[in-house]
Amino acid sequence: MWRAGKRGLYLPTADVLVQIPPHRLTKAYHRRWQARTGHYHAVMRFRDALDADGTLVPDGYYRTFLGVPRFMYRECLQHLRGWIWTALTRRADERFRHETRICYYVSFFITRWASTWAAATRPVRKARELSSA
Repeated sequence: MWRAGKRGLYLPTADVLVQIPPHRLTKAYHRRWQARTGHYHAVMRFRDALDADGTLVPDGYYRTFLGVPRFMYRECLQHLRGWIWTALTRRADERFRHETRICYYVSFFITRWASTWAAATRPVRKARELSSA
């Protein structure tokens, strides 16, 4: 919506009641959900489009490594460190929160690395196709 110049309305007093299916209350579901979200955020370039205040930023605003904004590697390492610490201190709820965030980042990284690799090899493949024609 932001990119299209549209506006939304946040109404904190609105209450929504939803019947949640039991399969959505499992840890496996939340791992998969975070992985899918990471994948789609990578495709949509969602994390690269906003600054810490939620303001749209221009393409190229963040420095990247292998197509991933560098701050995301730092965030992932913080969750990995948190996961290890909570595993050692036996805090299962916090450990699971870190685990789901790691699922998000791994999916994001794999998606972005694959698209970066595809873009980098595209000229080579195109040149091969032209030379074999």
